[in-house]
Amino acid sequence: MGNRSRWQKSIGSLTVVVFAAALLFLPAGPGIAAEPSKPETQKVPERSTTPAIPLSEIPIRATEASNFIRSLEVDLAPSPGIESIQKSLPAVSENIRQEILGTMKIVQGHPTFAVLQGQQELWQGLQQEMSAWMDALTERISKLREALEHLAQLQKMWREADTTARTSKASGSMVEQIDELLGTLAFAQTSLQSQLSSVLDLQSRVALNLERSEAFLTQIVQAQNRAVVGILARDGQPIWSPELWAQARSTLSSSLRATADNFWDNLRHYFGDPRRNMPLHLGLFVTLSLLFWLARWRMRQLRTSSGEESLQETAFDRPFSAALIGVLFIATRPTSPAPYIIRQVFEVLMFIPMIRLVQPVIHSWLRPWVYALGFLFFIDTLREAVAGAPLLGQVTLILETLTGIILLGWSLLFGRLRPSLIKADLPVQMHAFGVVACLVLFDLAIGLGAGTLGYMRLAGLLTSGVVVGATFALSIYVYFRVISDVITFLLRSWPLRLLQMVEHHRDYLQQRLRSLLLWMAVITWVARYLDYVGLLDPILSAGQAVLASKIERGSISFSVDDVVAFILTVWAAYLLSAFIRFALREDVYPRVGIGQGVSYAISSLLNYVILALGVVVGMGLMGVDLSKVTVLAGAFGVGIGFGLQSVVNNFVCGLILLFERPIHVGDLVEVGDLLAEVRRIGIRASTVRTRHGADLIVPNSQLVTDKVTNWTLGDRLRRIQLPVGVNYGADPDEVIKLL
Repeated sequence: MGNRSRWQKSIGSLTVVVFAAALLFLPAGPGIAAEPSKPETQKVPERSTTPAIPLSEIPIRATEASNFIRSLEVDLAPSPGIESIQKSLPAVSENIRQEILGTMKIVQGHPTFAVLQGQQELWQGLQQEMSAWMDALTERISKLREALEHLAQLQKMWREADTTARTSKASGSMVEQIDELLGTLAFAQTSLQSQLSSVLDLQSRVALNLERSEAFLTQIVQAQNRAVVGILARDGQPIWSPELWAQARSTLSSSLRATADNFWDNLRHYFGDPRRNMPLHLGLFVTLSLLFWLARWRMRQLRTSSGEESLQETAFDRPFSAALIGVLFIATRPTSPAPYIIRQVFEVLMFIPMIRLVQPVIHSWLRPWVYALGFLFFIDTLREAVAGAPLLGQVTLILETLTGIILLGWSLLFGRLRPSLIKADLPVQMHAFGVVACLVLFDLAIGLGAGTLGYMRLAGLLTSGVVVGATFALSIYVYFRVISDVITFLLRSWPLRLLQMVEHHRDYLQQRLRSLLLWMAVITWVARYLDYVGLLDPILSAGQAVLASKIERGSISFSVDDVVAFILTVWAAYLLSAFIRFALREDVYPRVGIGQGVSYAISSLLNYVILALGVVVGMGLMGVDLSKVTVLAGAFGVGIGFGLQSVVNNFVCGLILLFERPIHVGDLVEVGDLLAEVRRIGIRASTVRTRHGADLIVPNSQLVTDKVTNWTLGDRLRRIQLPVGVNYGADPDEVIKLL
């Protein structure tokens, strides 16, 4: 039956073809209008992009398609990263909403450049997080769309296969397999489409947060430009302005209420949202408190046993204050996830552990100034919190400035600073403090006038600059003291105390590390203060411009940056060489039993190798082509060989002395009429000391080419001939007995 149907279809198709050919070749009759000048355009049917599946391959291809759909479902299963974004997005959106309120309040006031810099870092972090989420979501959407397009092609192909199978009267199992595959395709398409809709919705919400971040970054940049450029512009009204007081009466209560609500919302989010790192801060405080408490117990033992003065007053005596200041340092970073208002509160609370830690080590006359600084910093922080109110921020700034003027003026006229201006027999530090106090008083007086007249940015910079600069100095001093005490403890604890270089040179190492910390503290204070007043970026840009400037002379061209890099590289190589030689001399050589001469030779060779590598690396950093340097070095070496023969000869002889080691440091040698002890073997000459205490410089070539007697090369046992004159009539036995 099926064969007969196929034959009928074939005969029908052949008849249609013959009839079309007859119409094509017959001449045009009266009823047929021929248009030979205009060729007929025939529409070519579109070919399917998916070739038809032969009936014989349907079972195998259906199994392959089912396996492909299952693998696709596994590959495109709900992603943990997307689920994490979906779970974190509500909290991040709420965080952004809170930060928007805080940033708007800051921008509307008269913020300093440092405050704007902190806000910029905060929003840059949020922008980077949202951008990373957008990239992950975009990649996920692309994969889902590609999978849906592939499934749509499969569905079209298998629908055609289903039509062909039903038309061809295929077996029931084959049709059932196709129907099952089409159902699986429809289910997979529904599942992936649902995922795509969910991810698209998530992407739109993330994109909204990203747009907000970018918008507020733009506002912060504009506020930074205003803070730097418009420092001398009047951005407020005089304190006696009626419009200012009228505006304050209408908006004061609402501004205070909004500030209080914002503070409580931030406080609730800090304690309720783990993303704000409150559990981390609490756990870190407990851990540091325990460590500092154990360190205090150990330091008291060391103090009792050794009685060193450096162990008398340490930060470990107040372990909870030392732990708290460490936690507050982490919590108040600009990139900290804690809300901005909470960070301000932490900065004020930081004075509590700072005062406790500096009390034992500062003079008694300085303690009231530390308390006064804490009070002024509290007022300054309060002023920043209410800066959005038209009058309240200005009044707070004036009160802060007046408080500083009253304290300094009273101390200079009647207090402890008065002798620093009228007595000449006081320490230099006291006179310097008095001069600084006069300069600060002059600065605050200008700030008071500027704040009264409405120049809020200038007044804030002058007043807050003094308070914040002093606060930076105090905090950096406290951190310097804590870190110094930690270094003191580590140098006396296991396993560092097992090192002989620590045991023998502990005070020297401690002094050098403290000097390094002191330089780092000074640089940190300068950088933070310049950043606060908005001058750090311009100074860095100017420094980069100077370093990038080129010095050209003919074909020679190099920049200042290249020269600085070369000098720093060689200096770092010298420091590394000195440290390695110090460690070898103190800890390695005594443990392995290497003699003095061998150890000196090894250290000298290491010194030359490291310095040579430093010079080569420095030249590479300068951009010098080392292949050309090799050719020049060869030519230069030939020139040296002819022009400085004696120097090269002594240099090679110095290498021979170091490698062959016929002479060691400490040996007693005799060169000609010279009998002396070898103190140093240099690269050109060696230093020997005679029995009279004179140091002589002997060229290395003389020690290699001349006849040299080494009295202590193998051992230090020698026979000495002492001629003794005796009377010929003396008894030999008696002479021997006496000798």
